[in-house]
Amino acid sequence: MAGKCFPPGTLLISVPRTIEEVPPANQGTYLTSSQVASNLLFSPIPSTIPGPFIARLTSKWILFVDLSGYRGRTVDALHKKYGPVVRLAPNELSFSALPCIRAIYGSGSTCIKSPAYDNFGREGIFQMQDPEKHRQRRKRIAHIFAPAVLQQMEPLIQACVTKLVTQLKKRTGKEVDALHWCRMTVLDVGGEST
Repeated sequence: MAGKCFPPGTLLISVPRTIEEVPPANQGTYLTSSQVASNLLFSPIPSTIPGPFIARLTSKWILFVDLSGYRGRTVDALHKKYGPVVRLAPNELSFSALPCIRAIYGSGSTCIKSPAYDNFGREGIFQMQDPEKHRQRRKRIAHIFAPAVLQQMEPLIQACVTKLVTQLKKRTGKEVDALHWCRMTVLDVGGEST
């Protein structure tokens, strides 16, 4: 057989077809290496998309970064290094270009949110990955975003934004955790609007 398909002298090895054929002590290594090989060879993302090499191998690294609370900073640094489109995992990309926002997040988009959205707690409209469930929920709350309702809420929101700007001005020239202050502002707006 070696002469027909492979050059003479090629060493042919027997690859296990099922996990049961792998000795128990080596099963973890086999699963890991086979997954990495699969990610390298069969990723739906072209290899020309830039990103850290580990992102071509596994999605575990970005999960670790996500769970440690540094996903935003890490992804921002990757965009600064690689540009507006960055590979985060074998089947996950991050986009920072403004023209992509509507295509990705706009109504009628065929893009599916990544599993990272599962880490945001109880499933709300923001976290929903199923387009049909998202459409049904959006339909139920659409009246909240009617122009008349938003005009009524504008003074309340403006007061919260003014409070945010006042706090940020007090910290001019100092390092500021923008995520913290945005979260506080969202909580203020939520509290004022209920």
